Amino acid sequence: MAENQSFTDERFLVCGLGGLGQHCVVALKQFGVKVVGIELVQPNSWRIPGVDSLLDDLIIGDCRDNSVFERAKIELCRAVLIVTSDELINAETAIAVRQLNKNARLVIRSTKENLNQLLEEHLSNFVAYDPIYLSAASFALAALGGNSLGYFNLDGNWLGVFQHQVSFGDSFHRRQLFELHSNSRMLLCYLPNDNDNFNYFYDWDSETIIQDGATLIYVQEFDRLLSKQQKKSANNNRKQKRILQKPTNIRKNLLEYWHSSSQVRRVVIISVFVTII
Repeated sequence: MAENQSFTDERFLVCGLGGLGQHCVVALKQFGVKVVGIELVQPNSWRIPGVDSLLDDLIIGDCRDNSVFERAKIELCRAVLIVTSDELINAETAIAVRQLNKNARLVIRSTKENLNQLLEEHLSNFVAYDPIYLSAASFALAALGGNSLGYFNLDGNWLGVFQHQVSFGDSFHRRQLFELHSNSRMLLCYLPNDNDNFNYFYDWDSETIIQDGATLIYVQEFDRLLSKQQKKSANNNRKQKRILQKPTNIRKNLLEYWHSSSQVRRVVIISVFVTII
């Protein structure tokens, strides 16, 4: 997709609007993105009441049909979640999508490990999940970004936790660690190479130069996924109350959230973070 494509044009396509597909729609709409759904037949009722009103467009037809993809404007799709109950159809749909959109993130529902490995070898930007072990929110998160570890809402602002392995020539390569801090991003963990164990927060030299192969874990605002209209509204809100005005403010807000949490919630937070690492 073109780099200058507007947020209002970008869309997320959900193929298969059964229980899992409907929950994926709800999860994606939390971020204010456009969501288009494809279902083989018009549902008589919805498992989640009102989920049809969340869809920006509902297309009835076979999700393997190119004409259906044309109606869904597949060329504008940032990601495609393929979550029908038929895993063979899901695989066929993934192949059809890749022929029409070379860049879209593909997230499919599949329990067949050999097939998933084969598809991953031939389809770029692809991931397959078994819904028995992962929730709909995990599917939505995979569609939002391949390096996302999790997300949470802090005083109305969506923050994401990301893991990034630095490669030669990317935006982090050869920069100093302190440069990663910005109004919307704070470094949580720095691992010089894959063989290093997790170190404590801020247990590094801020002037360290980031080398090829290093792993970064950081928290960053998730509002880059919002539409232009919502961004304008968010900017107005920031003028009244800036949550992430300075890099230190992220740390301050996280600490305030920690101190205001119950003992049980603190244990849960630590467990989730350790699991992610």
